[in-house]
Amino acid sequence: VNLSSVKLPRAYLTEFFAFCLPRLRRTKGLRNRDLLGSSCLFVFVEPNKARSLNRQFRKKNYTPDVLSFTMGGGLGEVVLCPDIIKKKAQEI
Repeated sequence: VNLSSVKLPRAYLTEFFAFCLPRLRRTKGLRNRDLLGSSCLFVFVEPNKARSLNRQFRKKNYTPDVLSFTMGGGLGEVVLCPDIIKKKAQEI
């Protein structure tokens, strides 16, 4: 779900998930069967929303690039802030 003003081309998202999913499968202690029946929502947000969520759930007062939430029952949510991700990438 893209709630940010940043346009995310389909090719970028395809590459993003192609990069992330194999790494998730190799996570220590995580087996492929653990992923069956699991669901993860990826949400792209504006910096002010990322900061608000960070304050609300982590009691931290800065704008993060990524936040992740486990909701139980095989459900999870990853909140990404494209503006901050891009800024950090340019610093590298």
